[in-house]
Amino acid sequence: MPASARAEPGAFTAEEQARPYTEPMRSATAATLRRDTRERSLALQPLERVELARRLGQEDAARYASVHGVTLDEARRRLRAAGQLGRRSSCASRLG
Repeated sequence: MPASARAEPGAFTAEEQARPYTEPMRSATAATLRRDTRERSLALQPLERVELARRLGQEDAARYASVHGVTLDEARRRLRAAGQLGRRSSCASRLG
């Protein structure tokens, strides 16, 4: 739609709003890494995936603590709080 046909000057059509500001970058390297990671993850047993996720979480908390100069417990609290930002609380969580 031409700009002159818009209801308000500078307003965007729904189609224009739905379009990303920039086009996603296509990267053969990123695609290969995603595929390899997916294949390695699928090759793991469910318990191994859980253990991997926990280990990665522990490493992230330790790295955060080191970078920000806080204890490991404080790093975990901060990361947990950051994960809750913007989330709506559930009525189920208030029942307990």
